Parts: sequence; C-alpha cells; structure tokens
Amino acid sequence: MKAAAELDASRPEIRATRVGTAGESPVPFPLEPAPSSNPGFRERCRAVIAKPAGGEWTFRVDDEPLGSDRIDGESVWVWEPGFFSGEVTAELVGSDGRVHATYLLDVSPDPGKLGRERFEDMVDEIRSEAPELLFGTEPATAGAGVEGEVSNPHVAFARLRRYGDDFVRGLHAISANPIRELRRRRERRPLHLVRRVDRRTIASALRDREVAGALFATGARSAESVAAPQALTLDVPRVEDHLDGAANRCITRTALSVFRRIRVVRRDLGRLVERERSSETTTDIGSRWPVRAAMLDGLEIRLRQALRRRPFRDVTRPEITAAGLNAVSAHPVYSRAFGLGWRALRPGVAGDPSTERLWISPTWEVFERWCFVRLARELRATHPNLEWKRRDAAHGRGTASWEGTGDGKKIGLILQPEFTGGANWRQGFRSISLTRYPDLLLTEEHGDRRRFVVLDAKYSVSRDAVLKQMASAHIYHDALRWDGLRPDLALLLVPRGGGAEWLESDEFRGEHRVGVVAMGEDGHDSLQGLLEFPDRE
Repeated sequence: MKAAAELDASRPEIRATRVGTAGESPVPFPLEPAPSSNPGFRERCRAVIAKPAGGEWTFRVDDEPLGSDRIDGESVWVWEPGFFSGEVTAELVGSDGRVHATYLLDVSPDPGKLGRERFEDMVDEIRSEAPELLFGTEPATAGAGVEGEVSNPHVAFARLRRYGDDFVRGLHAISANPIRELRRRRERRPLHLVRRVDRRTIASALRDREVAGALFATGARSAESVAAPQALTLDVPRVEDHLDGAANRCITRTALSVFRRIRVVRRDLGRLVERERSSETTTDIGSRWPVRAAMLDGLEIRLRQALRRRPFRDVTRPEITAAGLNAVSAHPVYSRAFGLGWRALRPGVAGDPSTERLWISPTWEVFERWCFVRLARELRATHPNLEWKRRDAAHGRGTASWEGTGDGKKIGLILQPEFTGGANWRQGFRSISLTRYPDLLLTEEHGDRRRFVVLDAKYSVSRDAVLKQMASAHIYHDALRWDGLRPDLALLLVPRGGGAEWLESDEFRGEHRVGVVAMGEDGHDSLQGLLEFPDRE
C-alpha cells in the first residue's frame, strides 16, 4: 500500500486538447492512467498534451518520444496520430528514466471515411477469417488470439515484452528453492571408509584376491601377508541429491529458447529498421526502435544472469521430455515459470481476441485487407459449385489468395500480386513499364479464355480524393498484362459511394473499363455483377 501511495504521489496530472480540423473547436480532456481508457483522440487529428510541472518529463507514445513545442508561451507535447485507429499505449517518463504513469489512448477512425462501429466491424471480419492479415506495425493495437503458427518479429517482440520480465522473475523463484532429485551411482572407496555395501560390492570383493584376503584373513595370517587397508578399495553404492533432473532440464531448455528468441527478434527488427523507407501513410518504426532495442538488451542481460545461477548452471542436457513436463506441471513455481516462457515464445494470432493485444495495420491497409476478405466471401457465395481453397498466392508476390476450381473453370483472388516491369513482359503477370503491385487481382480461366480485373482499395470517400485516386485505375488499365492480355476492368474500391457518382455507374464502367465500386451495402449489386465476370460488350 505504501508503494502504491508513493507512486500516486509521483504521478502528475496532465491534460490533452484535441485541436481538430478547420471550423472545429478545440476539445480539452484529462488523461487518466491505465487501466482507464482515454477517448478523444482521432486519426490524422492533432492533439496537444500539456507538460506537468516538477522536473523534466518525457512522453512516449508507443515507445516514440514526442517532440516539444511552444503554444501561447507554454511548453507542450504535440501528437498527431497517423493512419491508424485503436488503443495506443503511452508512458510518462521522468528524468531518472522511470515510468511514472502509463496511459491508454483511444484513437478513433476518421469520421469522414467510416464510422467507428463500421471500422470495428471490418476489424472483426478480418480477425474471424484471416487474423494474420490484420496485424502490422502501427502504434494502435487490437485484440488478438494465440492460435495458429503465423508470427513475425513484431508479434514476437510484443510477447517478449509482455512476458519476458515475469519469466525471469519466475526463474529467480526457482533458484530460491529448486527441485532436487536423488541419484544412485557407484564409486570405489578405501576399505576403511566403507560404511555400506550391497550384493554387487560383495561379488566384486570376492573376485579380488587382495580384497578378499583382507576381508577374510584369520589368525594364521599375519598382518604382513595382507595389503594395508588404505590401499584397498571396494565398489560401493552411493546415493546423492543433484539438480540435473528432468524438471530443471525442461525449464533450462525453455529459458535458452527465450534467450535465442531475444537475439533473433533484435536482429530481425534491426534489419527492418535499416531497410525502412519513410512514408506519409505509415508510422516509422525507426523512431521507436531505440527504446525497444534497449528493452531487448536489458532482458537478455537479466536472463543471462538468471541462467548463471543454480540449478540452471548444473544442467548437463537441456531438454523437454515427458518426465520433465510431468514434474513441472506438479510444481506451482515451475509450472508458472514454464507457462510464462511458453507464452513469450508461442506463435499464432487466431482465436479468442481477448487474450492479447498486438499492433494493427494502418486504417487504409485494414480496409484493403477487409476488401480481400469480403470479396473472397462473396466469391464463394456467388460460385458455390467451385471447390475453394485458401493458399499462398498462385502468381507473383501475393500476400494471400483464394482459388476456386471446378467444371473446367478456375477463379482466383490474389492480394498484392506482383506485375514485373521491364522489356520481357509477354509471359505471366507483367507491366509494360514499372513493376506494379495492385491491391487485388480477380482472375478467371475457362478453357482457352482468360480474363482479369484489377482492383485498387482506396480508403477515401470525398469527391476530390476519389478523383485523384482514379489515376491508379488508369495506370493499371493501361500498363498491366496477363500473358499479353489487357485487364477487362481496373476499378477503385471505396468504403462508401457518393464521392463521384458517375464513376460508380455500370454504364460508365462498361464504356471506359475503369470506375469505382462502393464496398458498403449500397454497392452490393455492383459487387455481385463484378464477381459474375460480365462479358465485354
């Protein structure tokens, strides 16, 4: 209770103000520490956070320190969420480097594109069918499960940070009272020091003339005729306790796996930071890397120190066996440590989303992935006679794909295929100019006939934004080829219609082979017509 009171006393009160867009009044609101959530933040909307008094403070948003600014003569922090929506973790750090408070910042999506409930519905749809497509590197987080085998360095880091320190504390608890086991072994001891013998000892002694003579010498034999007892040894049993048992081997093997995972994650994240290119539509991970690298370094040091203690240093063969798992499960301290180690190591993001929270993709990518999930679902409903399989992309560098076959027909939906540019563009997916990566590709093969539709998901609804984004549809229509064939259609997929209504009409798409399809309920009929592959006029 005293520690909690001291922490509350050292936690200063801070306030935030959402500046808003033109014509919108600033909205001030206090920030409450976790586990309370702090709504009021919005995608692409600047927020001003007042600095507390009483020393030098740092405000880190998802490990990225915010820069200072001066507004009306007051020193403040300014934060503008990027293209993401969800719960963001922030920390108030003192000059001593200690975290004085943790805050959960609730960032809502841009209301001019989709409402919050509709965006959350998209997230739920992706999570239910292809959760690995939902998670990315943005500061916002969403609920995730732990089932499956899909993983990446960011997921692995999140689990190391959540469970790593608790796992090390579990190892220290084991060191304080380790499981000891009894081990029988044999050794040769001087005759005068032997206190216990068994049948094997007697049998061995009878085979040795000198030992037998010393043991069974009688009065006729003088001491000179028998070797000195100190020079004779017997093979005797010995029971000793030791720490090289199945339970300690099991925990040591888990600890070494966590140790290796730390190094692999640090290497992989470092490479991602080195290859990262700055983008206006994604949040840089380079600015968050120093804090995360320091966390991994500290965890590695603490884990190495724990492994140097007993019983782990006494283990001769780290391994996970049935005997080891049984012994671990029967001991509360060992069981807890092993569970934390496994949680730090486990892959998978499917299943119950209340289990963990992981970083999510930017909102525009969430919309793109939702379009893939929605189109795949609609395809399976429109063509129920085909046998549908989820697989790796069949063509190019696709992230994922669905393929339906049957009755001499094959229909495919590919996420992010690669259309290779260059001079040799007549075979496969080719671009007659630069290499292109459209968001989605819809293909049909029926006998000798091949057709394909290029789809570009744009998280935009306003007239100006839709008209500007139409440039990609024109480029894809003119540049992309499939074995020399031009695309039948090149379309934009938008969250809802009404931005540029003439681009959404069937007549416009039929005449110009470009256009817009609204992915909301108002675009259901147009979507169905697209998935049925209408013939060219």
